[in-house]
Amino acid sequence: MKWLLSLAGLLLAAFGALYGLLFTPAGNAYVAPIIEGKINTALPLAAKLERFELAWGHFAVILQLTPSNRVEATGSFDPFAQSVKADYRVAFDDLEALEPLSGRPLYGALHVDGGLSGTTKRLTLTGQSDVAGSQTAFEALIVDFAPASAKATVAHAGT
Repeated sequence: MKWLLSLAGLLLAAFGALYGLLFTPAGNAYVAPIIEGKINTALPLAAKLERFELAWGHFAVILQLTPSNRVEATGSFDPFAQSVKADYRVAFDDLEALEPLSGRPLYGALHVDGGLSGTTKRLTLTGQSDVAGSQTAFEALIVDFAPASAKATVAHAGT
């Protein structure tokens, strides 16, 4: 019986440590530099994770790719239902600074605002953009992590 109680105590302590590491401000402060390091090994830029908050049921992330190019996401999630509802903002004010990512010279600015909602089986991605000086709206359906459909409306491009 003692070994059963010891095993239960060990499992409870492991669960508590994992919860503390993933879903508390102290755990987030420990995990954020690790995530930033992984991002920087994958990107040819020195990105900075300005904000990383992961709590049970919600998250907030701000990634600064260069001083004038950033990506933000905030939202909620339900791990049991495997669902997410998030808003995102891509603010690329200096596309030239992103040439190491694209491998080609880019000019101007690009802003995209939108949302992502659904489950791991069926996600809907929506947004508005100013690509090429346009007023663009788009919607994409992702089923089982594969694109299923996409629709875009572009007005006033290149003006």
